[in-house]
Amino acid sequence: MRQRCTSGMVARGLDGDGGAVRQLEYQLEVIGRMGIEGYFLAVAQVVAAFLADQLVVYLLRDR
Repeated sequence: MRQRCTSGMVARGLDGDGGAVRQLEYQLEVIGRMGIEGYFLAVAQVVAAFLADQLVVYLLRDR
């Protein structure tokens, strides 16, 4: 999960923003303490699948 978050920070140009990096570290720490990393990863997977399906539907609709 940390790797996905870090990649997202880099993609958004936030990896050099100390405040954003500290906030990410804090949030990952809380999520880890609560033991709910799997929940966040599962939700990300569902959202990605939904978006992929929506893209396919959109592309097929325009034919």
